Amino acid sequence: MYSGIMGGLTYFFLGGCKDINMGPTALMALLIQTSVASMGPDGAALICFISGLLIFLAGILHLGKNSSHLSC
Repeated sequence: MYSGIMGGLTYFFLGGCKDINMGPTALMALLIQTSVASMGPDGAALICFISGLLIFLAGILHLGKNSSHLSC
């Protein structure tokens, strides 16, 4: 319970940062909850691996918000 509260309080008192992803992380946990519940720990590891692979490929292919090489 404390780990869920302390993240929000720290974010509230110290301000935002572009590297903090509290909202998307909580949302993804809710989205994959049923899959993890039915597949177990092996399924959770598989979902993590596939999502990491997709993020890696997006980085290699320069897919993202600032994909232009001319931007600072």
